[in-house]
Amino acid sequence: MFLKGVNVRMKNKKAKKSIIESIADTLELPASTFYSLSHIEILSNKEIYVEGYKGMLEYDQNTMRLLCDNLIIKITGDGLYIKCYTPDGVVISGQIISVEFSKP
Repeated sequence: MFLKGVNVRMKNKKAKKSIIESIADTLELPASTFYSLSHIEILSNKEIYVEGYKGMLEYDQNTMRLLCDNLIIKITGDGLYIKCYTPDGVVISGQIISVEFSKP
């Protein structure tokens, strides 16, 4: 009986899909298309692309911190530099040692 109750709760949570998620699924698009989410791509330990950032909080050759909508991305490494900078995204190159996420 306990397991049956758990299954029922799980079904109810799955059934409560938002309209946006349903549209994204129907159109076969990622949910980030409709939400204000950051998109991050990492190429080995040499390059990182962050789309959807709001600004640069810290910048030097060893640490970069980017402000996004609902998080701060901290990139640490050696010889870090901004390879490309646009209003929509930033490409950071160098030897990336770590990527950390925190709340603003």
